[in-house]
Amino acid sequence: MQTDWLFIGIFLAIGLVVESVFLFPWAVAYKAMPFFMVFEGILFILLLVGALVYIWRKGVLEWA
Repeated sequence: MQTDWLFIGIFLAIGLVVESVFLFPWAVAYKAMPFFMVFEGILFILLLVGALVYIWRKGVLEWA
């Protein structure tokens, strides 16, 4: 049981680091970007949210 929480913590930590690595340069240069780059950043965020909703509905986040 404790190893399950260890794997969950490691997975979440790595996932958050990877997402922040992709979003940090976009956030720094936000004011200098053309509209299509802003749109692509928003699309990336929506893709991540959509994946979270998908796995949530599939029941993958339910730990027994």
